[in-house]
Amino acid sequence: MEETEDKTFLEMAEDVGFPRKNAYKLKEVAYITGVAVNTLYEDARAGRIATFVPPGRERGRLVRPEWADEWLKAGKTEAVAWR
Repeated sequence: MEETEDKTFLEMAEDVGFPRKNAYKLKEVAYITGVAVNTLYEDARAGRIATFVPPGRERGRLVRPEWADEWLKAGKTEAVAWR
């Protein structure tokens, strides 16, 4: 079986029909990556995925695509280490 190149978060988003944006809601990141939203909230609280709350808001954490890429890469590295 041929190995394929890892897709970026933005490529994954486009594959499931999301437009390219500067930032995505945690629920959107969960949908795009197939990871439970609760896991994303836990990872955000633990500092494993970078998030921000837009100015003027008190809620609604957002993730930049490059931060999602870093989070995905770190998760794959950890998974390989556990093998």
